[in-house]
Amino acid sequence: MKKLLKFLKGYVKESIIAPLFKLLEACFELFVPIVIKSIVDIGIGKAEKAYVIRMSLMLVLLAVIGLI
Repeated sequence: MKKLLKFLKGYVKESIIAPLFKLLEACFELFVPIVIKSIVDIGIGKAEKAYVIRMSLMLVLLAVIGLI
């Protein structure tokens, strides 16, 4: 690890921010199954069309934020 540190001297900010963004993206990816479960259980189970549309838009928002 010490050998790698000499290559990271000019990239301190990037070395900290990049793993944080990757962690954030992974968290958004973990929310997707939870949202889909609620769509199936609540939206489709109780035939609430508005809920399905709202949660589908949330899935799109999670995808866009994860992409950014």
